[in-house]
Parts: sequence; C-alpha cells; structure tokens
Amino acid sequence: MKPRKSLRFNRRSTRQHRLQKKTHSVYYFDRSSARLKKEKVPAEKWLKWLYGSLLGNIALESFVKRKGISRVYGRYMDSRRSVNKIDPFINLFDIDMDEYENKVDDYRSFNDFFTRKLKPGKRNVATNENIIISPADGKLIAFDRLIENQNFRIKGYNFSLPEFLNNHRLASEYINGSMIIVRLAPADYHWFHFPFTGIPSISHKIRGGYYSVSPISIHRKTNTFRKNKRQYTIIENRTLGKVIMAEVGATFVGSIHQCYTPNKLYQKGDPKGFFKFGGSSVALIFREGVIKIDDELLKYSRYSYETEVKMGERIAISTNS
Repeated sequence: MKPRKSLRFNRRSTRQHRLQKKTHSVYYFDRSSARLKKEKVPAEKWLKWLYGSLLGNIALESFVKRKGISRVYGRYMDSRRSVNKIDPFINLFDIDMDEYENKVDDYRSFNDFFTRKLKPGKRNVATNENIIISPADGKLIAFDRLIENQNFRIKGYNFSLPEFLNNHRLASEYINGSMIIVRLAPADYHWFHFPFTGIPSISHKIRGGYYSVSPISIHRKTNTFRKNKRQYTIIENRTLGKVIMAEVGATFVGSIHQCYTPNKLYQKGDPKGFFKFGGSSVALIFREGVIKIDDELLKYSRYSYETEVKMGERIAISTNS
C-alpha cells in the first residue's frame, strides 16, 4: 500500500472510529477497494434498545437470550409459513441468488433458504498448501498475540481465552498465539468450511445463552463471546499443529450443525457445518509462531475495524512450511 493511501486511511479511520464509538454505527473495510463502508444491520433500532437501555437489558437477560426463545423461533423458521420472509430478505440485503444452487421458489422454509448452498466454483479457494483461508463469508477481526495473562481484546474489551474454551489447561497451550474471528451477519452464506487440510477431533459443546453477535451488541455487551453457546473442534495439521476452530451461536440461531466425521482427513475448503437462522461467528485459534496473519487484516483490526472476507480467501500463511 502506498504511503499516501496509508496516511489517508489513518486520518479517515480515526475520524470514523470516533464516530462509530459515539453513534454505534458500524463501519467495516472492503478489502478489494481499501475503503470504509457502513454495514446494514438487521433490526438496528431494536438492537440499540435491547443492548443500550436499562429496560432493554432487563428484557435481554430475562427473556431474549434464553434457549427456549431461539428454539421456538427456529421452529417457525423451519416451517412452511416462513417462506414469505424470503423475498423481502433478499431485497433488503441485495443478495445475489445467482451464486446459489436453488432458485428462490425451490426453498421450503426460511431456514431452508438461510442454509442455502453455493454453486460449485462460486468461491475461489486458495490452493497453496501454506495458505490459511477464511472459513466463512463475513467480517473478520484478527489478533496476532494472545497476551501472557490469557486476556485479549475484542472491540476494546478484555476477553479471557480460558473462559471462552471453558478449559484452562487447553487455553494455556495457546498463550502468545493468534486468533482470527469471522462474524457472519444474517444475510451472509451460513456454511463454514475447513480453513486448511487437517484431521478434526470430535466437537466439544459448551452451554451458554443466545446474545446477539451483531456489531451493535458487541460494542455494548463486553462478554458476548464467552457467554454464548459455542462448540470447538481441534484440527491437526502437519505444519500448523493443533488448531482450535470454534463456532459461536447467537440470538435466534436455532442450532449449530456439524456435518463432518471426526478423525477423518478433510481438505481445505471442505464443508464442516452450518448455522441456522441468526448471526453467528467462527473463531480460529493458533499456537504461537505457526502463522503470519495478512498485514492489512491486522492493520484494520488495530483500529477495531473488521474486514469483509469470503470463504476461500487468503487470510494468513503458515510459517512452518
């Protein structure tokens, strides 16, 4: 990146960062154009009330985050009655249906549409063995060092890896390592894929609530990630060693579905599973010194900006090749 463009980025991003903190509007970086864009957030006013007011927080803690609410809503989204939500959703978010296998009229419910599959070849998977790819479509934020006291920061807030994994011994193996989080908005393609070739363990489930992972809620709720329902898998790769891949549920995510077989070799880009309706996140946790995250992703992350990525896109390289 040329110095002039870097200077422009610094000035603009500092102003936008102050604006973002003040208004809780959400800006992200478009990687291809290196420009800030404002994200369209579903139910933005409702989320601001829920996470930013006393009455909203009472409703959140006593009602919205509970599993039963997400389960009931998930059943509705699985029903035929939900198909009338598909067209307005496509129009609101300008979703390009040419990317997907089925036509709009082929979907039997909103969740059937929500878990839609891509046509072959619609995502370019970086094939070089040393490249780590994004496991999903979404907005990415990266951390190149999980500091020694086992806390790191997401959107300006302290975060504990032992609490996230619910396992102090496992967390201790990743001190000074790296972490990459991809946040999936409701409009995104909601399958997640293997970010490199490897052999996955069983999926370890951690009970939790269903707080939103909308950027508005993350700005206002300091412990969203460690409180939500989540699952993690340890994937073994010959150069990366053991990498943790975790999926985080959120409000109205009826379930996290794993589609892989434990202890079987999977290739980079193979599907691992999918989320049903709602926003959600995928986290990758690496041991110290095994990867180098792409420079521009780290640069934007240091300003607390996410970067838009697509599944299959390069996000880091192995340093142990």
